[in-house]
Amino acid sequence: MRSILTAGLTYENMWDIAIAGMKGLVAVVVVVSVLCSAGVSSASQDLGQPAPLGRLHEFSWGLGYHNYKSEWQTDDEDMVTGTLKQSNYWIQVYYTFAENWSFYSRFGVGNLKIDTLFTQLDPPKDFEGDYGFNLTLGINGLLYRAPSWGIGPILQANFYADYETELDGELREDLGGGTAKILARYQGWRDINLGVALQVDAGPLVLYGGGFGYWTTADGHVEIKPLGQNLERHKATVDEKGNFGGYLGARIPMGKAWSFHAEGQYKSDFSFSVAISQQLSAYFD
Repeated sequence: MRSILTAGLTYENMWDIAIAGMKGLVAVVVVVSVLCSAGVSSASQDLGQPAPLGRLHEFSWGLGYHNYKSEWQTDDEDMVTGTLKQSNYWIQVYYTFAENWSFYSRFGVGNLKIDTLFTQLDPPKDFEGDYGFNLTLGINGLLYRAPSWGIGPILQANFYADYETELDGELREDLGGGTAKILARYQGWRDINLGVALQVDAGPLVLYGGGFGYWTTADGHVEIKPLGQNLERHKATVDEKGNFGGYLGARIPMGKAWSFHAEGQYKSDFSFSVAISQQLSAYFD
């Protein structure tokens, strides 16, 4: 084993790397704060390996799919939550801004489905939100790097457009029966993930994984308008159950510049993602 000082670094440029890392972290926090204040929403996505994909000051890019599933809870006994499901397709750009540190930005489209959310109806119906745009920002890096392994932090924030659905149905008999119109909306959905990951280079295969804490909350709005009766409104804060999760992934090279990625993640439920990436700097060797 050798420390980060013997991996091509000196005390002098370690300070430069630390300053560059702090600048990148501040940039992410600023953008996250602006987007949160704009009232967009978020859900956890692919966290990736801690080490950069490209060389210093070089770009990489990728395409991917994330299948997200989670369990939610609410502070309002009059509102019911269920299993949340989402399919998200994205394109991503990575930039290595310092030795062993990278920043990435991901743009995609995703839907939202919550099984049997509307239990006021007979039979119960699902919440189904159409595909909307989303944005992910993150920083990964290595604090220690040995010849065949390394360890470092991960920071990620994901932001999605608000989701809304409107439908008609029959109220349960114990609620008075008859036809009713329901409008439901999820907005201000915020999700931050911060953790530590270990990376192991097993020949051409790269294995990585770690643990992380997460904070996820949103505002839920439901309006029920029974035919010929007064409008009933409910508003509550909804949260994903738990605050700690773990993930495990692998990256498999496909030729000189391309790689295939697969990752499994567990928070309140199991999610997975697959992706391909291209290291643009490989073409300049």
